[in-house]
Amino acid sequence: MSVAADARIRAVFAGGEGLRKRALEALDVDAGGAHGDRHYGRNEARALLVVPRADYDAILEAGIEVQDGDLGENLVVDGLPSALPAGTRLRVGEVDLEVTGDCTVCASLSVIDPRLPKLAYRRRGVYVRVRYGGPLRPGDRVRIVGGPAHPEPVPTRAAGGPPPAAPDAA
Repeated sequence: MSVAADARIRAVFAGGEGLRKRALEALDVDAGGAHGDRHYGRNEARALLVVPRADYDAILEAGIEVQDGDLGENLVVDGLPSALPAGTRLRVGEVDLEVTGDCTVCASLSVIDPRLPKLAYRRRGVYVRVRYGGPLRPGDRVRIVGGPAHPEPVPTRAAGGPPPAAPDAA
């Protein structure tokens, strides 16, 4: 499994009243998730929802009009594969994330279109735990740095120190 060499955050989202979240210029994240998000602090294993842009493209190709943020995600990423196994570790800018599992499809998606829950099956992104927080912005680089596809461990930051060097993921 690989991430495109130019995989980048396309957009960041938080807050919101319904399923859709607000687009932001930057997002501060920590173990609780995205500051200002309605799900902040609820479940560290589901701190953020990351959706590959390719998932949106597949839904659009099926004729359902959706925009980034409609699926309730915190990050939309260009160049990220659709299926990342639990344990995959990502470096996004200076933030370290770990995939904890697929986002399940819920009935709330039918508000957008009755066909969407079925079409979004295995196309709604993954939940991640925040291993080391910080700011996330559109344009930040995304790399796979460890986990099932890469057996080497991801080094962790010393408290207050700079991020460790990550092995290059090809």
